[in-house]
Amino acid sequence: MFKRSVFVAIAVFIALVSTLPVLGQSQQLIEEIEIRGNRRIPRETILYGFQSKPGDAYSEMAVRRDFESVIGMGVFDPMRARLVVVDGPRGGKVIVIEVREYPIIRDIQYRNLKSATESEILTRLKERRVGVGKESPFDPLKAYGARKVLRELLAEKGHPDATVDVEVEDISVTSVAVVFNVDEGPRVRVKDIEFTGERDGFSQRRLKGAMQLVKEAGLFTTFNSKDVYFKDKLQDDLERVRFFLGTKGYLQAKVGEPQVEPDGKASNGFPLPIPGLRKTGPGLKITIPVEVGRRYKITKVEEKGVTIFQQGLVAAVSRLKAGDYVDAKKIQENVFKGIKDLYGTQGYIQASVDFVPKFTDLTAEEGEIEITLEVDEGRQFTLRRLEFIGNTATRDHVLRREVVLNEGDPYNKRYWDLSVLRLNQLGLFEEVKEKDAITRTNDRDQTLEIDLQVKERGRQEVTLNGGVSGFSGSFFGFGYSTNNLLGYGQTVSFNFSGGNRQLAASVGYTAPYVLGKPISLGVQLFAQRQQYFGNSYNTFSNYFSTGDLSQVELDSLFTQEVAGGTVSLSSPLAVFTRRFREYANFTRIGLSYSLTTSRIKDPKVNRDSDTSNDIPVTYSQPRIV
Repeated sequence: MFKRSVFVAIAVFIALVSTLPVLGQSQQLIEEIEIRGNRRIPRETILYGFQSKPGDAYSEMAVRRDFESVIGMGVFDPMRARLVVVDGPRGGKVIVIEVREYPIIRDIQYRNLKSATESEILTRLKERRVGVGKESPFDPLKAYGARKVLRELLAEKGHPDATVDVEVEDISVTSVAVVFNVDEGPRVRVKDIEFTGERDGFSQRRLKGAMQLVKEAGLFTTFNSKDVYFKDKLQDDLERVRFFLGTKGYLQAKVGEPQVEPDGKASNGFPLPIPGLRKTGPGLKITIPVEVGRRYKITKVEEKGVTIFQQGLVAAVSRLKAGDYVDAKKIQENVFKGIKDLYGTQGYIQASVDFVPKFTDLTAEEGEIEITLEVDEGRQFTLRRLEFIGNTATRDHVLRREVVLNEGDPYNKRYWDLSVLRLNQLGLFEEVKEKDAITRTNDRDQTLEIDLQVKERGRQEVTLNGGVSGFSGSFFGFGYSTNNLLGYGQTVSFNFSGGNRQLAASVGYTAPYVLGKPISLGVQLFAQRQQYFGNSYNTFSNYFSTGDLSQVELDSLFTQEVAGGTVSLSSPLAVFTRRFREYANFTRIGLSYSLTTSRIKDPKVNRDSDTSNDIPVTYSQPRIV
C-alpha cells in the first residue's frame, strides 16, 4: 500500500512539473501583429491567411509558419522580409513583419528582337510556367527564368549564341518596366550531315531522308527553319533514323551520340547572288555514328495467353510472318495497337501485349528472331453509361442516335470509333478526338463509363449581298441558314434577292432522321422572276455603249418566270437489308423528285393597243412543266 502511494505521488509530481512550461507559456499572449513596408497590399489581405491572432497564446513555431505563408503569397521579396518578435508593454509579445513588395511590371520590351514574335514568347513562357507578364509582380528569379526561355527560343530559331540581358527601369516607387536587351548574333545553319560507321549499304540520302526536323541548309529548309540545329529536335530525328532501320529488319541498330562542330560558311540556298536575299552565315557539321548491325529474319511467331480468340488470329493481326524480315513499323502499328484494338472489339479494354524477341546471330550480317506475343487479356467490360458534355444547344438524342454502341452492351472499340466518325460527320461540333472521351472503369462490376466532351460550332449564318449589274440591274440579297434547328440537327435555309429587274426566293429544309430512322428527307422550293433584253443582243449593246442602262423602260423587257421544288429521300442500305453488313452501313441509296414550271412573257408594250411600240419577238416559249 505504501509503495502504491509513493508511486501515485511521483506521478502527480511529474505531471505538475510537465505543465509548468505550458502554464508559463500561456501567460505570454500575442498583444499585436504589425505589418511594415506594405504599400499596395492592404494589411487585412496580408493577415487573411495568418492563423495567429491577437489574444492567442504565443507559439514560435506557429508564428514562423504564418510568416512563411506571407512570403508564399509571391508578392514580397523574401530576401528583404524579416520577422521580429519583441516584448509588449503588457508582458506579452508583439509580432512585427517587415516586408518589401515586388514592384508591378507595367511594361515589357524586347529590344533588337527579330527572329521571334512577342506572341511566341508569351506562349513559351506560359508553357514553361514562368510568370513574367504585364501587371504581374516583378520577381528577379522569374525574370532570370524568362531570360533562359528567350535564349532557348532563339536557339530554336537558329541563334544558339544569342545573348539576353535583363534591364529594370523604374517608373514609380511601385512599378517598373522590364527590358530584355537581345543580341541575336548570326544565324547558324546546318551545312552538312554525315553518317559514319557500318551503314551496310544504306546511302547518306536514305538516312537523311528519315530525318524530318533537322535538314541541311537549302532553299526550302530555310523557309521552314529545318536547317537549324537544336539538340532536342536532333534527338527526335535520331530516333526516326533508328526506327527506319528497324523497318528494314535491323532491329538492334544503334545510333551514337552526334558530334556538332563548326564548318565554315553556309548559305540559305538562294540561287541568285542578290543582296538581301542570298544570305550566308556560320555553318555546322553534324556527324552521326551508326552501327546497323545484323538483319533479322523471322523464324517463328508464337502467341501466349490467348483464350478468347482462335489460335493464330492474334499472330495474323500482328502481320509478322515466318520468312519475312522483322519490321519495326508492324510491331508499332499491328502488335501494340492492332492487337489491343482487336481485344477492344470484345470489350477487353485493359488487354496488353508484350513483344518478346529471341535473337540468334548467324553471321556478321544476318540473324534470326523468334517472336513471342505474350497477351494479358484482362477482363471484359460493359458500357454502363454514356454522357455528353458541352452540347448546350444540341439535344442529347441527336448525338445519341449517331452512337452505334448501346448502354448495357459489351464495349466495342470498333463501334466506338465508328460512332466518333458519325458524330464528326454531323458538322455540328469541332472535331471530336480520342482525348475528348473521359473513361472511368469499375473493376469490381466490370463496367465502363464514358463522358464525351464536345464543342459546338456556330449553328446560324446570315448573309447579305447586293450590287449593280448592267444585265440584271440593281439588286439586294438576304440569306439565313441554320444547321441545327432548335437543337434537333435539322437544316433550314432561306434566301431572298430582289431588285428593279429580278426577284428570287428559295427555302430549304432537311431532316436527317424521319420516324426515328436514319432516313434523310429534304425539301427545296424556289421561285424566280427576271426581266431581260430578249429581242436582240444589239439592243443591249446599244444601251451599254451609251451608258444609259438606268433609263431602260421595264415595259420593253421580256420576263422569265420559274418556280418549282425538289423532294429527296436517302437512307443507308442497312435499313432495307441485313445482308452485306460490311458495306450496308456505309452505302446510301436515294430517290429524288423535282417539279419545275417555266415560262417567258412578252414585253408589256406588246400587250397594249399601240402597235407602234411593239418589240419584235424572235423566240416564244410557252409554259413548260
